[in-house]
Amino acid sequence: MDLGALGLPPIFAAAGGLSVLDGPEHARLRALFVPAFAADRVAVLTPTLERIVDQLLDRVADQPLPVDLCEHLAHPLPVRVSCALLGLAPAAADRFAAATEEATRCFVRGFLERGVRVWQEMLRDLRQELQRKLAEPGPDLLTELTAGRGGSGVDTDTVLDLAARVLGAGHGTTSVQLGFGAVALLRNPEQLAVLREEPTLVPTAVEEILRFYPPVTSVGSPMRFAKVDTEVGGVRIPAGSLVLVSTHAASMCPQHFPEPETFDVRRTHNPHLAFGHGPHRCLADALARHTLRAAIDGLLRRFPKLELAIPVEDLRQTTYGVAIGFREIPVRW
Repeated sequence: MDLGALGLPPIFAAAGGLSVLDGPEHARLRALFVPAFAADRVAVLTPTLERIVDQLLDRVADQPLPVDLCEHLAHPLPVRVSCALLGLAPAAADRFAAATEEATRCFVRGFLERGVRVWQEMLRDLRQELQRKLAEPGPDLLTELTAGRGGSGVDTDTVLDLAARVLGAGHGTTSVQLGFGAVALLRNPEQLAVLREEPTLVPTAVEEILRFYPPVTSVGSPMRFAKVDTEVGGVRIPAGSLVLVSTHAASMCPQHFPEPETFDVRRTHNPHLAFGHGPHRCLADALARHTLRAAIDGLLRRFPKLELAIPVEDLRQTTYGVAIGFREIPVRW
């Protein structure tokens, strides 16, 4: 199906935007985001991020037991953080979260026309926000994208699509990552005990969660093409061949990770590939890390007796765009 004919902006109709672009066009669009996702910019957002986490954990605490961590924390958190980054009202977070989730699932399951309609509705909402930013600029990403579009040669439709991708990207991957992180700790009580005793290890634990449970494995990784003839593991790969790379397999390599199948929150040397590598490396890695740290720290601090309400083998999984995660995570304390 010709997605461009259905009315999508060119960057979306090009089947994936930044993830499939190369060369000058990729560099030009990526440069729009680099300042916004820089580590120092994300650090400024940290107090807002921590406030969002506490607000969501207040809601978790008010629910009858057992509580679904996916519904009340993992799913809403990334979109609320993205809304704060873009400068969107907190009240819009739930609406955009529902839209990005529905659109993504439609595309994954083949309901393309329905997915396009949902995506277009979200773009219309974002267009209204963009008009508001023109009248009332603020210290946020949407204002920067709007102010910079003329000099960068990026049109309004592309700005809208880039903003929509900021909302959608973290909703799948960071939601899934947080779910896996919570389950990883709850199913490894000795590791959880280490974190409770030494909460300063939370950043190290987050890196181990990223290594052990990457949000996107080979199934959701973008397709690549071999540039030259090569050989990997005794398999000949001719130039031009389509290649699907498992970054998870690389992060489990015993040559780089001692005892790679052991989940260890004290692991210090951790050069995992959860965020990819090279020019297509995830732009929002600093934001994802800060979000995961704030959420894990909040759970440890607020719920010292947190535990799974069902056996781990009974947890069901589903797809969230290119990521695979838990459908629900019932917990109690």
